[in-house]
Amino acid sequence: LKPNRIKFGRNVNLIINHLKRKKRYDETISFLQDMFRHKEDVSFYLELCYIYIMQKNGQKVEDLMTVLEKKYPESVELKNLYAYFLAMENRKLQHALKLSEFTLSRDRENLAYIDTYGYILFKLGNIEEALSFFEKAYHKNPFDSEIIEHLVDCYQIKNRTEKILQIYKYA
Repeated sequence: LKPNRIKFGRNVNLIINHLKRKKRYDETISFLQDMFRHKEDVSFYLELCYIYIMQKNGQKVEDLMTVLEKKYPESVELKNLYAYFLAMENRKLQHALKLSEFTLSRDRENLAYIDTYGYILFKLGNIEEALSFFEKAYHKNPFDSEIIEHLVDCYQIKNRTEKILQIYKYA
């Protein structure tokens, strides 16, 4: 795979997705690093972060995100991924909340941003407020497994078994 012979856009994404599906992470990282030499693009960095997350290499994610946050201060997708990563790691939750608030200020209807914000609230222990975000996301897409998982976690804490059964029955 030679980046100088590949047309940018859809072809690059197809190659990256194919390598990730095959769990050929080292090849994907190498390919992305070659791509950086030909074209700087925040989406390539996001893919690299996703791979590090899949490899459970939190330190590399943290290091890269810290640099990217300064390099691409207006990237909503980057801020959302970083916020979600911090929430998954249960670290720097106040910073994650600020990042997530930024994403919602740019697009209040984006399911990923709504879910991330709810997840951070959940991690902070604001279950009732998190629940309202998860329910909003769920009503927009009742078949998203991650949204369902987060909503069910809240309902379990609130002992709302009937709601959990309704969700699973509908799914």
